[in-house]
Amino acid sequence: MFVLDAEIETTIERPPAAVFAYLADGERFPEWSSEFEAMQKLSEGPIGEGTEFRFTMRTGRTEFTGTVTWAEFEPPHRFSWRGSPVQRKHGRITPRGTFHVEPHGAGSRLRVVFYPQLENIPKFGSGLMAWFVKRVWTKDLKKLKALLEARPEAAGVTTSARPNAG
Repeated sequence: MFVLDAEIETTIERPPAAVFAYLADGERFPEWSSEFEAMQKLSEGPIGEGTEFRFTMRTGRTEFTGTVTWAEFEPPHRFSWRGSPVQRKHGRITPRGTFHVEPHGAGSRLRVVFYPQLENIPKFGSGLMAWFVKRVWTKDLKKLKALLEARPEAAGVTTSARPNAG
């Protein structure tokens, strides 16, 4: 068993609290992530450490389901996830990673770190997997950035109405 390490970063012109809140709501993943077809909250109560979601993902022609839990939860700066092991054709993957959100100018810098555990996957396959993760998530973070910057209400940001000058 070994751990894959991949990291992707972007900036978003929204406050860290708004970016964090949007990301932490796992049910919104399908809005911006090309691999997530569905994400359903299974836990009762507010989103936080221990919140569990059931997901359906598609990678190429392969669809799989599993669960993911928010393992560490430090609003508005960081949360980590760990998923149930997923059996793939050539081995098993246990998803794990962290979203880091920090102030950057008037907005936020978002850094996503992936460190899934890989079992029975050939070492050469890990390089290909890291390349694929970076390629897909770079595209997905561009979509996330565009979504949050174009629609402030999507991130839970309300715009204040200007007083009527007349």
